[in-house]
Order: sequence, then structure tokens, then C-alpha cells
Amino acid sequence: MFLAGLGMLLFSISAYVFCLLPLLLAGNIYIGMRSYLTPFFAVLFIIAVVGIVLMVVGLCVKRKIKRTTVKVACSQIEETQRKVSEFLRKKGYKSITEHGENVWKCGRGLLTAMKYIKIEFEKNNTMFVSGWVRVIGGNEQDLSGTFVCVVPKKQVMKVLTELQSCVC
Repeated sequence: MFLAGLGMLLFSISAYVFCLLPLLLAGNIYIGMRSYLTPFFAVLFIIAVVGIVLMVVGLCVKRKIKRTTVKVACSQIEETQRKVSEFLRKKGYKSITEHGENVWKCGRGLLTAMKYIKIEFEKNNTMFVSGWVRVIGGNEQDLSGTFVCVVPKKQVMKVLTELQSCVC
């Protein structure tokens, strides 16, 4: 929703600039032309306002959490935490806090999707490993196989399976 709003806003701004700017620079705007252009610019203004509203709604709406989660049995929680931290650092992940959650993140999302892994422990020596990807301005996507972000999804899935074998 955010990206659709941003696209509408950018479209209306660029259409306004590329239509009005040449006329202003040439000095060829006369009264008759203004009456023809007024409805056009009114429509562009409405598109821009709708785009801004969509951007705000897209930022405010709580996003669905779509994650692939794996349950792993571990022997000692402290030792497993150390192994997991060491393993993920070697793979290029950094421990961050995002939206109130402690997660491991890899990538900036400029060329490919950002990759996330979250580790949670329960008292009965059970570890839950969650993995997902996210594009800039987009929602979380689990690791199921669609063609969108397929390469980063496979990379995170490979890290999850390696992590399972490393810990167990």
C-alpha cells in the first residue's frame, strides 16, 4: 500500500513538473490555456492526495507476520546461544532490535531483500528458529517458494538448515 501511494505521488509530481515547467520557462501561458489545464492539474492534485493517504495508511497498518519457523531441540540453552551467535556472525548477520524484537539481520535491502532470522528459547530446552525476508517498504515474506525474492529466501532457508545441524 505504501509503495502504491508513493508511486501515485511521484507520478503526479512528475506530471505536474514536466507539463507546467516548460510552459513557465517559455512564457507561453495565456488565459485560454489556463482554463484547459485547470482540470488536468486538479486531477493530478487529487492523485497526489490519494497517494499521500495510501502512504500514511500503509505505514500505520499493522503488517501480517509471515515467517517460516522451525522447532529444534537443544541440550543447554547458554551453549546453544553462543553457538548460534557465532554461526550467524560468520554468515554475515548482525544482531539488531527491530519493532521491539531481537533479530539477526543480513543485508540492507538495496539490491536484494533483507534477510532475517529470529531465535527464541523455551524453558524445556527447545529452540524456535524463524526466518523471513523483507524488501524495502514491503511486508515480511515467509520462505515458501514463490518467484518473488526466491534467491534470498533460498539463502535464508540454507542458513536455517545449517543452523539446525550446527546446534544439534
